[in-house]
Amino acid sequence: MPLPTGLVTEMYEGVGLPILHMSLLLGVGQGAVRAGVRAAGVALRPARAGRTVDDATSRRLTAGNPKNTPEHQGNTKVRGLVVSTMG
Repeated sequence: MPLPTGLVTEMYEGVGLPILHMSLLLGVGQGAVRAGVRAAGVALRPARAGRTVDDATSRRLTAGNPKNTPEHQGNTKVRGLVVSTMG
């Protein structure tokens, strides 16, 4: 069964989840998620060695964030706490 294109697009581009995390959340294999992303017309990100959580966090912080200003970059709120994502 094909994955909903809107959901796949939002998870991959909007939230910035990697294929592995999407497959775990959706309960399908990574191949099915890759096929769903391609079917939605979304370009796959190139694989990178050594990707860190900060990479995913930085994508989420910069993707359409109205508080994407120098004083807000590198910080995110988690349950009311400000958490620095900068090293």
